[in-house]
Amino acid sequence: MKGLSERNVEADLSIWTLSHSGTSNDLPALQKTIEGHQAIILDYLKNVGFTADELSSQPLQAQDLLAQPYRPEGVERGRYIITQMVTIRTSDMNKMDAALSDLGRLLSRGVTLTNSMQPSYMFTKLNDVKPEMLAEAVQNARESAQEFAAVSDKLCL
Repeated sequence: MKGLSERNVEADLSIWTLSHSGTSNDLPALQKTIEGHQAIILDYLKNVGFTADELSSQPLQAQDLLAQPYRPEGVERGRYIITQMVTIRTSDMNKMDAALSDLGRLLSRGVTLTNSMQPSYMFTKLNDVKPEMLAEAVQNARESAQEFAAVSDKLCL
């Protein structure tokens, strides 16, 4: 016999990585642009209410398309690509919802996001509810076994 126990739980952790990038033939100017965009993104997130502990910036990643063995067409229009990411890790779902709902503010300031996935939502307190759920599942299995035995007895008579 198998027992079952289900619970609807609310996420208590959300992780979201935002990525932005740019391309240019002038590497130092591109770096300044990307750093400026990163500052705009961090400012936006702090205005939503995220703290420095909830935000982490990854290092700049630079790519020289002329150094690639298979160069894409049009490389002369933008030799360098710089990408930077910021990750938000929070237990405050309201702040995450607020950040998601107003991303247009970044566009209005000239920042475009690339390869940005939706946030991941997780429930990290399974061990807090597991004993109660296990007891409920065992009780459900016991009741199912007793019902099965009762029906079997009637069929065998």
